[in-house]
Parts: sequence; C-alpha cells; structure tokens
Amino acid sequence: LSFWYDDIAEYHPDLQQRTLVITFGDQCDPLRLHGPAVPALSLWTATGLYGNDWITDSRLGALR
Repeated sequence: LSFWYDDIAEYHPDLQQRTLVITFGDQCDPLRLHGPAVPALSLWTATGLYGNDWITDSRLGALR
C-alpha cells in the first residue's frame, strides 16, 4: 500500500490533540496518525500538498 500526495483527498491536522487524519478517497480507509511526531508530519504533508502556501493554512498556525 502506497500513500502519495497526489492521492490525498482530505487532510485533517489537529495539532492540539497531536492527531493527523488523511483520506485517500476509495483507495483505503482513512489513515490516522497520533503522537509527538504529528506536528512535523503535518508540516511535511502540508508542504507536499501546498508548497510554501502551507503557511496560509490556519490549522497549522502554531507552526508559524
């Protein structure tokens, strides 16, 4: 099973709860990540999806 940026249908970071949920449409069930690495993984994923425009995502305000 592969997880590619181009296949992401939805991206839901919750930095307060240290949770990241990513959906890939009908390819598989949603991927839920939880733990201390979530802020870094959220930033990494947002950069892969949006490039430098990640900074406009209000859900990632704590990382600015």
